[in-house]
Amino acid sequence: MDSIYLLTRVTSKPSRRVLRKAVRFAHAANKALHIYAEDYRRSEEHTFIDFLLKGEESSARYNDYFMQWCTSVIELVEEICAEIEFPEMDVNFDLLSGNNWEKKLSKDHQNCTDVFLVDYSRGVLAPQLLRELARQSHDVLLLTENKWGQEIKIAAAIDPLHRGDKNADIDKAIIDRSLETGAKLNASTTLVYCQYVAPYLNRYSQEILANQKHAIKEFLNSNKFYQLPLRLIKANPEEGLPDAVDAIGASILAMGACKRIALSRYWSGSTVDVLLANPPCDLMLVSK
Repeated sequence: MDSIYLLTRVTSKPSRRVLRKAVRFAHAANKALHIYAEDYRRSEEHTFIDFLLKGEESSARYNDYFMQWCTSVIELVEEICAEIEFPEMDVNFDLLSGNNWEKKLSKDHQNCTDVFLVDYSRGVLAPQLLRELARQSHDVLLLTENKWGQEIKIAAAIDPLHRGDKNADIDKAIIDRSLETGAKLNASTTLVYCQYVAPYLNRYSQEILANQKHAIKEFLNSNKFYQLPLRLIKANPEEGLPDAVDAIGASILAMGACKRIALSRYWSGSTVDVLLANPPCDLMLVSK
């Protein structure tokens, strides 16, 4: 059976809120939940006793710990399914260990078209994996501790006027992925465009804002997205997108994961970096 994939850490059990979102996502896709667990022995969070135990004894001790961890997660999934009246769900596990597991994991998912879920409730988790997934054109949904509303809403941040992406391919992908996710979760989608005018152009601001609004509507009409609600925010994206999330009551903010300049090999731009540090809600990073 196909699966929805969730990456988390073994250092602690995923929070009920994050796991509840993953369960809802898997149920909406009619798929099993496959949990990848980052091996805590590779991190700074291992215990000092692991250094004192011999190799075999340490491995046996850890294997026992991992089995207990898996059992506790399965029990929590069963509780969540009972609470929201979902049928029992298959849950599978993989322990990520060894060197270069990020590249191996992204390679194993080259043909995966579903959003890859990441437990982001405690901050940065395997940033190098995010880069690998972006390079492989995988979309990633970072699940925070923020609660989804009774009515799930998606804010799709677009910038089709960006000079580095004349075809607006990223924007089309952001809208398509938002609508696809919205269809699965029965969520509504609102497009958000941040209108920013540099201070030295203030004397022309009204004309610039009017031209931007006209160009955005032309983009939506030419690509048959005119039926979607659009919210224009007069601010730079770093400040305007959190405000838009609050105003819309969005549970998920969809945005481009890659820089738009073709020659750039970096995985994200400044807006993504800022919002990763303090996400206003769950972040869906679209690469395709």
